Amino acid sequence: AKLAAFWHRHWYIIIDKCSMLSKTHLAQLFQNIMIALTEEGGSPVNWFFGGLSIIILGDFHQFPPVAQSPHKALYVPSAPLDTAEMKIVRRIYEEFTTVVILCEQMRVTDPVWREFLQCLRYGVVKDTDIAMLQKLIISEPECTLPDSSREPWKDFGLVTPRHIVRKAWNESVLRQHCEETSTSTSAARELMLAERHGVALREAGCGYMPRKRKKKPERNALPDVLELAVSMKVMVTTNVETDFDITNGARGTLVDIVLNPKEP
Repeated sequence: AKLAAFWHRHWYIIIDKCSMLSKTHLAQLFQNIMIALTEEGGSPVNWFFGGLSIIILGDFHQFPPVAQSPHKALYVPSAPLDTAEMKIVRRIYEEFTTVVILCEQMRVTDPVWREFLQCLRYGVVKDTDIAMLQKLIISEPECTLPDSSREPWKDFGLVTPRHIVRKAWNESVLRQHCEETSTSTSAARELMLAERHGVALREAGCGYMPRKRKKKPERNALPDVLELAVSMKVMVTTNVETDFDITNGARGTLVDIVLNPKEP
């Protein structure tokens, strides 16, 4: 019912980063949409993707499908080992006949980096490109470290897939922010079960003795303590559609810290 309500409100599907889209992923999307748009009474629709218009965006010279074998990419012809769903998706992909090629990009303005990306796209990277990239590696002697106290590096962000790097980076940036703004940090954490019980007892006029909580595993767990400071920059993410692994995020600045009067 939830899938049907979601897809019945849409006429188009726009899929970005098509180079990372695999046959299995598109097959799963195709199956979910066909189930959601099945007519009442159980009779299936007769159009691909339930009659929805599909727009695929991206560049096949970019990243390949994630955590998938190379033969599962959309641009790879069907193979005998492909599943029936993968063969159907490949057949659907061959039905795309309208192609729009964008000949100009407006994102990269640096001429050196733009020339490097062009060479990388066509697989003709030069020695000068390799030397330029090596100068960007912090551990290399030729690297010129940017001054984080000046523009444009003063407010830049770090993109990393590793949690340990993100944690160390956030701690370092927070300390630097507090030194520059003469502010102090505040620790925010979720109340333990014993503390919640203590708050309830205190509100009832009784004393309590908090108990120690068993240590929980660190992996796949949110941090127990979150350090905050006024005027620090934060990013908050939320699940938009859990069924489709879609999240959305917003950046902002922490303007104030208000204590909960019910905290012990």
